[in-house]
Amino acid sequence: MRKLILTVLLLTVSLTYISAQKAPIVIQFNAGSRAPDGTVQNLLIDAGGHCTYTEDEVTGLNVASSDFNISKAQVDSFLKKANDIGFFKLQAQIHKGYDGSGIFLSMNYQGNKHHVDVTNTSVPEIDALVSMMNEILATKNIKISYGRK
Repeated sequence: MRKLILTVLLLTVSLTYISAQKAPIVIQFNAGSRAPDGTVQNLLIDAGGHCTYTEDEVTGLNVASSDFNISKAQVDSFLKKANDIGFFKLQAQIHKGYDGSGIFLSMNYQGNKHHVDVTNTSVPEIDALVSMMNEILATKNIKISYGRK
């Protein structure tokens, strides 16, 4: 009987852990240096609002990392804005050279999956989305930066 109770308990904990990990990543940022030096920021946001943030030196040294939550309403609002401003219709690659600063932004919204990789140039739609995300992240003292104002 003890084995059965222990098995059920372990199964319940395992299923809870697995279900917590099932929320798909719907927003991904990778921003910063595309050169041999500098830092790169990574932000993953799942559909429920769970965020994983890291900032690393290009050499691999971790500078900062955190896990936190934003509201599902913020996630939905961000994805809706991305859709409304035409993110899902942008070219996948927009480059003005490859050694400098850049951003890779990937999203999944209502079955539409798209990514945009920008290096050494400014794209108004991307700038607007970075600005909106920075407003959301302000309370976490995180600011996504890819060398553009």
